Parts: sequence; structure tokens; C-alpha cells
Amino acid sequence: MTQSVPELNTNRGGLNESVLVCPACDFDYMHQCGVEVFVRETEDADHGQHVEVDYGDNVEVGNDVSTGDGNPSGRRDGIKLKFWCEDCLNENNPYELIIQQHKGLEHVFWKY
Repeated sequence: MTQSVPELNTNRGGLNESVLVCPACDFDYMHQCGVEVFVRETEDADHGQHVEVDYGDNVEVGNDVSTGDGNPSGRRDGIKLKFWCEDCLNENNPYELIIQQHKGLEHVFWKY
């Protein structure tokens, strides 16, 4: 598993816009294909809301928000945005753009 800082192509979007590029090949035709959201009831809680929506018709809702269940944050909330790249053709193994809360800071990185 590789982690990297997200890069933006500032020459492709319109005025005041940037385009997310693939962490593996720097191509800028990325497709959103799912999202996972982890919201803890309180700091360090193992329960809260875990919602996952995938590329198809699947929606899962649970209350396990632990790191063991996939939460990118060990103590707080986290979000995983899933993408596939037209150049890499990784539809079956999407890249995850992670937003992880840690000690009041929001960390953003690719996991692929």
C-alpha cells in the first residue's frame, strides 16, 4: 500500500478551479466510484455511524467506526473517497483519497 500527497492540475479547471490527478500516473481523468464516512459518537468511541456507498446500488450503514473496521483515523472521524483512473483502468481496485482527523488537524492523502 502506497501513500502520497494529492496533487492538483491547476491548468485544466476553469477560473479558480483545480483538477485532481491520479496518484499513480498523474493523469487527470479520475472517476468517483464510492465513499465511506466514519463519524464517532465521541473521541475514541468505537461506535458511531459508518456509511459506505459504492459504485453500484450498494449502501451499507453500520455503527462500528473503529480503525479495525477501516476508519483511517485512530481516534476521530474519517472519510474515504474512492476513484478510478481512465489511464490506469483500476476500476476493480480503486484509489482512496483519505481525509483523516487527528488532534484537530485534517490530514489528506492518497492510499493506493
